[in-house]
Amino acid sequence: GLATVDGKTGFTFRAGDLNAGQAKEGVVTVRASKTGSFTNTCQAREDGGLTAEASATTLVRQPVLSVVKKCPDIRYVGRPVEYEITVQNTGDAPAVNTILVDQLPAGASFVNADGGGRFAQGRVTWSLGTIPAGAAQTVNVRLQANEIGKLLNRAMARADCAEAATE
Repeated sequence: GLATVDGKTGFTFRAGDLNAGQAKEGVVTVRASKTGSFTNTCQAREDGGLTAEASATTLVRQPVLSVVKKCPDIRYVGRPVEYEITVQNTGDAPAVNTILVDQLPAGASFVNADGGGRFAQGRVTWSLGTIPAGAAQTVNVRLQANEIGKLLNRAMARADCAEAATE
């Protein structure tokens, strides 16, 4: 589940000669390909057969977002259309810096939004902050139908390490 940035699952660090009390450090950056608990073990050996070993465990978690949108099936021109948008974090880590963006469809105009939604440039944006693992946040936006036809309304949520969309 862990690999170096160039895709390797192991590496060698040559410390050279070490005097008594001396230490040298080797640093490697790894990237997780999945969540879970990963134990990294390193072993030091010297030419005379002396060895030492140490391990460290890292727990990798990830937020997983889903977006669900509810609205009435039929509305009439000149009447309001209410959309309920729920962002849920089904992952095992908090969804930090969560932003929800709802793009208004052609044929509709903005009326209002709750939950601190801000309208600009044809979209409503909410700063939802941190959504804990297993939690959800719901907001509403009200539009007015200005034309006959199908209104296709898209919403996208993103957070550090996660994103999701619906329409």
